[in-house]
Amino acid sequence: MQRFISTKVTSFDDYELIWIKVDLSEFNDLALAESIYSGCIQNLHEKNSYILSEKVFGTESIMSLLSEIKKKYIDNQLINPYPTSYIYSKRGVRFDNSCCSIVAIRSLSGSVSLKYINDKKSGKIEGTYLKTKDTERLYLTSSNKRESGTGFTASFYNLTKAASEFGFKEKDLIRTWFYLDKIGFNYTEFNQNRNQCYQALGIDLSAQSDHLPSSTCVGKNGIEDSLNVEAWFIKRNNENIRISRIFNPFQKEPDGKNYMFQPAFSRAILIETHDYRELQLSGTASIGINGETLFPGDTAMQIKTTFENVSAILHQSKMDFQDFCLAYCYLKNPEDAEIFHRIIRELKINAPNSLLIFNDICRPDLTFEIDGIAIKKIRNDEK
Repeated sequence: MQRFISTKVTSFDDYELIWIKVDLSEFNDLALAESIYSGCIQNLHEKNSYILSEKVFGTESIMSLLSEIKKKYIDNQLINPYPTSYIYSKRGVRFDNSCCSIVAIRSLSGSVSLKYINDKKSGKIEGTYLKTKDTERLYLTSSNKRESGTGFTASFYNLTKAASEFGFKEKDLIRTWFYLDKIGFNYTEFNQNRNQCYQALGIDLSAQSDHLPSSTCVGKNGIEDSLNVEAWFIKRNNENIRISRIFNPFQKEPDGKNYMFQPAFSRAILIETHDYRELQLSGTASIGINGETLFPGDTAMQIKTTFENVSAILHQSKMDFQDFCLAYCYLKNPEDAEIFHRIIRELKINAPNSLLIFNDICRPDLTFEIDGIAIKKIRNDEK
């Protein structure tokens, strides 16, 4: 069972974060999938660990199975009702691409506070509130349909309204993920809705903005025109916490105006404390200094260029690929999987907690994208 589960643990003064990749791609047996996933949940329960968030990628059958397992553990009061985002795979993708990621926490002292949020009335919002000695964090997820006349704006306002109830302001929003049905058709309208909401909330979209969240927007398959949203809000509990925007010198900054499809986001957000750096990497692809798609039609070169762009962002943050706790690799065409694995070997990329997911990308001529979360402890000689 170990070969199906990859785990990374990051330890802090008062807690541990457990980052888990559950790979369901090497078999087509639902019973084995159930055994692996149940074993993972049971292990966390036995170690007094609490799940902060979960993402499940796959087919309807795997979604239904994992949802039933989760419900069983909740009904038996073995776990709390943690938030899960279910992202359906690209149509035609086989069962064997299913996978999930889990972020869990284990307290090492009494200074960690955790609360689960389950508000089905307000846009089906679920989430987790976490307070440690350094920060207060709020993770929220929801799924909304596109509304006639207003598009996807309700998704943004519902999240910020829920965040305000926990004392978080709009400028505490540092990271978002969007999984958009029919992305080729809906992406421009989605970006316009996002820009409109950000501006109404006082979030500066410019390339010089200090508070523009990092973000990912890739495709998914859902019911009608729907949008899965995930968001992280962070409040600092002491003045030594720094939150800053990271730039990539080899890519143009998306400012909501002078950029194809009009997206607005930071390439990455860096959170620095007295003993660690945390990088929230936006969806990164083969896009150049003028915002143009590089190497259209050449998947291998797009993958290599994407890794070069990611490397540049990591370098700005004094990190490397091995610092990724979770990395999500989105590949448009399943038949290109061998190209992806070959390039990983050629470039000697060391990121064991990476998930390969088959989803559409935000541009029709892009075939590959990466996002992720990286954490690096700061050595004494770096302080």
